[in-house]
Amino acid sequence: MEFHLLGAVSRDLAGVGVQHGKYDRASFASFVEKMRPSVGMILSIWPETYCHTLTEMWACGIPVLGMDIGAVGDRIRMSGAGWLIPADSTPNQIIEVLVNIAKDKDGYDSRRKAVLSWQRDEGVANSITAMSSRYQSIYRALLNQR
Repeated sequence: MEFHLLGAVSRDLAGVGVQHGKYDRASFASFVEKMRPSVGMILSIWPETYCHTLTEMWACGIPVLGMDIGAVGDRIRMSGAGWLIPADSTPNQIIEVLVNIAKDKDGYDSRRKAVLSWQRDEGVANSITAMSSRYQSIYRALLNQR
C-alpha cells in the first residue's frame, strides 16, 4: 500500500507516506490524476456537516473509506460509494479494512459503480452554484428571523 497525504498533516505523522502538504482546492483533481488512488480516506475526528472533501473525491471517481460519523457516514451510507469504519478505529484496524478492500474485487467494483452513479445524479444536482444558492437561502431565512 502506498499512502499519499494531502493538506496539513500532524507532526505525529512525520515520515508517513508521501506528504504533499497544503494544496489549492482548484488543484485537487490534478493531484488525484497524478496519484491515481484506488481508495480515498476521510478520517474525521468530529462530525462534519457536509464534507466537501468527500464530494471532491467522488467527483474524481474515487470510492472513499470514511469514519462513520456525521455527514461522512451519512453520505457514504446513502450512496454506497465507499466503506465505513467506526469512529474509534485504530490504525491497525484501518489497515486491516484496507487489506480486505484490496481482496474484495466485487465489493470494490460495486463501490466504484456507486461513485459513477453519484456523479451522474447527485453530483450533477449539487453543483457549486446550486449549493451556494441553497446556503444563501438558509442564511437569508436565518437573518430574517432576527
